Amino acid sequence: MIQFPDLYCPCEPHLSPHFETIEKSTMEWAQQFNLLTSAAALERFKKGKFALLTARAFPVDNLEALLPIADLNTWLFLFDDQCDETLEGKTAAHLHATTCLLVDAMINGVSLGADSTPRPRTR
Repeated sequence: MIQFPDLYCPCEPHLSPHFETIEKSTMEWAQQFNLLTSAAALERFKKGKFALLTARAFPVDNLEALLPIADLNTWLFLFDDQCDETLEGKTAAHLHATTCLLVDAMINGVSLGADSTPRPRTR
């Protein structure tokens, strides 16, 4: 058994007052961009508490600044999960194609519909 010593932290933990809004918005964003494609993926997403990480790491009152940070954090974790958990995620061609799609979504604010037609981002 590994036992870690208590860590001294002289700072009070803070949480952005927009935590709940960030959580809802980020989940909607991930679904809009088809990053959560099953009920199991949605449940894993909820358990990951990505919005909590953003709200703790950036405990500010500026919602407009926090939303893109939360989206980026979410994207990074979901992308990492895809690489770790799927066979496709381990192939260079798939990783390249997926990276291009996700970076394009982040830069241009478009998502792919069910028929692969780009849709403008609605936030």
